[in-house]
Amino acid sequence: MRFLFVSNPATGQVNPLLAISSELLSRGHEVHFCSADRLSRSFGKMAVKTGHGDRGYFHGVGSGRECEDLTDLVQSKPDLFHNIIRHKPGALTTYLNAVCKLGDESTASDVYKRVVFRVRDVCIETKADMIIVDNFSPFAMDGVRLSGLPYIQTSPAAACAAASFVNLFKQPVGLSGADSGHRKADGSRTWAQAIFLVWRNFTFVFSFVWWCMTHPYAKEKRRFRKDELGLPPVDFLADSYMTPAPHLVPHMRAALSFNVAGLDLYDPKVFHEKVFFVGPCFAPGHGPKAIAQHSSLQPDAVKEWLDESEEVIYVNMGSIFYYPRDEYDALIDALKGVKAVRPNMRALIKIPDLPTTFQPIPGADELPGWIRRETWVPSVETVLAHPSVKIAMHHGGGNSFNEAVAFGKPQLIVSMWGETHDIMAYAVHHGIAMGSKFAPRLVASDLQASMTKLLEENIEFADRALRWRLRSEQSGGTPIAADIIEAYGSKERRIQGTQDGDSTDIEAVNALTIDSNEKGLFTPALDKEPQSSSASSIGSPTIAEQTVTFPSPTDFPPRPQLLIQTAAAAPVVAATA
Repeated sequence: MRFLFVSNPATGQVNPLLAISSELLSRGHEVHFCSADRLSRSFGKMAVKTGHGDRGYFHGVGSGRECEDLTDLVQSKPDLFHNIIRHKPGALTTYLNAVCKLGDESTASDVYKRVVFRVRDVCIETKADMIIVDNFSPFAMDGVRLSGLPYIQTSPAAACAAASFVNLFKQPVGLSGADSGHRKADGSRTWAQAIFLVWRNFTFVFSFVWWCMTHPYAKEKRRFRKDELGLPPVDFLADSYMTPAPHLVPHMRAALSFNVAGLDLYDPKVFHEKVFFVGPCFAPGHGPKAIAQHSSLQPDAVKEWLDESEEVIYVNMGSIFYYPRDEYDALIDALKGVKAVRPNMRALIKIPDLPTTFQPIPGADELPGWIRRETWVPSVETVLAHPSVKIAMHHGGGNSFNEAVAFGKPQLIVSMWGETHDIMAYAVHHGIAMGSKFAPRLVASDLQASMTKLLEENIEFADRALRWRLRSEQSGGTPIAADIIEAYGSKERRIQGTQDGDSTDIEAVNALTIDSNEKGLFTPALDKEPQSSSASSIGSPTIAEQTVTFPSPTDFPPRPQLLIQTAAAAPVVAATA
């Protein structure tokens, strides 16, 4: 079968998708990946590593902010990042204002429109048996929806991102911060805590709805999607900023959450029947079981250092975060405080290598010898699998959280923004983590107290973490995610009567006219293309932000022979050498 993945190139989005792509290639399928141009090399390396690079194909959509994540932008604006984007639990509208300020030119422009139509054309021309799209990538979701073709949605963030039917009187609304520490030890709530939950939920919903009603960005986004892209409205909040929930678009066949079922704050009925919890997805040959078999065979200075250690605190605040000087000092002071009472403790810190204008911290050579600071770790899995690592400290990102769960590590979470606050609440509630009382700030006294507690009660925390590690294994991970994609792809092939992936073309999709009030489907607006490019051509003129030249439809056979679709297209081996 033939599968198409569509996503922005952010690490949190593509890591599980590349893992599933690798699994599908190994099973003999043809895999296409559509993303920003810079991902082509990573995809090519993955495809070659499977030994089936001849069945892997990459489709670039450009290199502008329309199809990128915001990592580079936030790293160039430290004041905005540290003072606004990093926000307290529940302060979502402040975060949205900052994100809109960063991306104010990227979601209602002719360039964004071209990227969306490029995604739509790739969806149609590849004739995939199933499309898999990241729900945190607006350009990808808009383009896939515009194609009118069946798809599977993936959700790399907190479980709340896949929740459809939250009860405002019983459960916290996702992103609201409504449950951060407001429960009794047994998980129940006092009357005061229950009242706080309801009050916080309703004030959050009101503030978010008001923002969507009044903010220029939200109003323009709704207009743009409806009038410029031709997408029918599905939900006021989703149309204003987010992407549709799993139950809102009928031709979404399933939703894959890379979380473990139950490791949240919700009743199972909150999730639509289309949602599957598959747990963390590692590439074939990776993950807790695989790393135990081959980690000792790879030369690794970090592992050798860990072998000499008794108990280690591993600190990795993710690929986006970078330290202001005062919070870096707070972390080091906290570690020194723990060291004073636990002399055998050591620390491994991963910090990105950035100019001091953005990250004004002293050099690693100024640290005491028991603190090892790295800009790059050969294998995060080797670190998490090591028995000397007692605590994994991170920012609450979906990958960081689920990787620590998969390896059964107690966690210290200092959540930073959006759904990371929800993830911190989940982990604290289930007793596998300590959460910061000052999130999103690193405060020395708070960190020291949490680290000390996690080490002193490590057996208890590790025992609870073990149970969730085993449940993570039960979720199935990459193999079960591939099984689900295969099953739905096979079903669509039978429904469409396809032969070898030849399921539809632009003319067939253009002829699809179904009343949007019946089953929620719609007529794809294939005539709504910018005047300067062809409505049905995968070879639309190159735009300023793009670095690639796309082939014309005649150069795109039903089973294309090239991986990297660039100005000088080359086979996968040459393109990734």
